[in-house]
Amino acid sequence: MNNFFCGQCGTKISTPSKFCKHCGSLLVPPSGKHTSSSSDQLDEEKQNKVSWLNNKGISFLYAGKYLEATSYFNNALKISPNDEIALSHKGDVLASVGVYKDAILCYDKALEINSKNVHALHNKAKALANSGEDKTAIDWFNKALEIDSTNPFILCNKAKALSRIDSQKSALSCIDDALNYSPDNIDILYIKGNILSRLSNFQDALDCYNKVLEINPKRTDALICKGNELTNLGLHQDAILCYDQALENDPDNPFVIENKNHVLAKMEKTNE
Repeated sequence: MNNFFCGQCGTKISTPSKFCKHCGSLLVPPSGKHTSSSSDQLDEEKQNKVSWLNNKGISFLYAGKYLEATSYFNNALKISPNDEIALSHKGDVLASVGVYKDAILCYDKALEINSKNVHALHNKAKALANSGEDKTAIDWFNKALEIDSTNPFILCNKAKALSRIDSQKSALSCIDDALNYSPDNIDILYIKGNILSRLSNFQDALDCYNKVLEINPKRTDALICKGNELTNLGLHQDAILCYDQALENDPDNPFVIENKNHVLAKMEKTNE
């Protein structure tokens, strides 16, 4: 098996596997099995060329080199206009630079070719969510989960969309499902903390942020949220210490400065 890259996270895959060991995504090896219309069947040499172009494009995409990635995907599409891998990853480039409408068009083209392309389904849902269309996005997350029900990243992104439409209990159930499949993922733990905070479960939220910080003690957003939960629990001095830790990492962060000053004002008022 030749090396290729996970279409979800960009990790190089060198051994046969159904799922990416890094992100858990369903793998679609670019081994010449490009789904296309009957009028666009490629010989082996062209298939190998398209696979190479896609792999190069994916490597540039996840390195943040979007112009180079676009060039490789466009070249793949010149050879095979209906290549679902090139189309869906070109959509990723567009989504990465905030051009969500065009990204969705690319995902739709890929899905016309293969309606079960989990990568396109998931990333179309994310593009819709990033466009503020959370309710529609949830429908597309569900379509992706019909095919890949144990994918923690799809579950996590669905949970975030549910939380944004203030369906917190459903969001909590969804994020718990994600953690069942990826229990040590600190990004998912962090999102669970956010959801618990919105449910006013401040102690449980604090426990989540503490778990995140056990793994990554310098994660600034978790330190800020931990400080917020300590404030909600009335532990103002502990909150100040937490904000000070966050300021060591990011001295000019306006959110930390504002939150710390708010707690200091509370403490001063209490001591009057």
